[in-house]
Amino acid sequence: MELNELNKLKETYEALKDTYKGDLAAQESLKSQYEGFESNTQGILDSVKATHTAMAHDMYPFFLVFGIILLVFAVFLIVAIIIQSNKSEKGLSGAITGGSSETFYGRNKGKDKNKVLAIITIVVAALFIVSVLTVYVFQYDLSELNNTIDSLDYDVLSFGWVIDSIEDDMEKITSQINSVGSVLDSLDTQIGQAGGSLVPDSLS
Repeated sequence: MELNELNKLKETYEALKDTYKGDLAAQESLKSQYEGFESNTQGILDSVKATHTAMAHDMYPFFLVFGIILLVFAVFLIVAIIIQSNKSEKGLSGAITGGSSETFYGRNKGKDKNKVLAIITIVVAALFIVSVLTVYVFQYDLSELNNTIDSLDYDVLSFGWVIDSIEDDMEKITSQINSVGSVLDSLDTQIGQAGGSLVPDSLS
């Protein structure tokens, strides 16, 4: 191969090497950008986790107290409903058989007690519902924070996967640069053997 052809071939490979170096620089810039995204997202994630931990810690007594209150309300409602159900069955049975021997005063007194018990039952049922809704609202806030944490965790993992992919591409480009460098070294040797003046060293 003539000296001019070798020089032209070398220029071609040097241009190719410059192209690969440009690609490598672009990948490095992209990697730096995604590392910034990953770092910022990780910072937000750490902040949200800290908020969630603090909120869960602060709200533990609240959930404990309301849990006990709900349990007491539930037990009261069950007992009250059973008592009222039994009294209704007894009253119905007495009315059918005609065996009731209660006085007028006794019957009215029993009705008053039943009325009071019914009112208390309604009030407790209303308080039970309000308590459940209150616990749900606060629990919903914690659940939303959990969802945010899961989403941010996935984002951090996604950025990590992208960075790994970019690093793989960078390794391939670096390998291509090394291969072109080997070809340029070989061309330099051939040019020297051909007796031509050496062109400037290839870009490193």
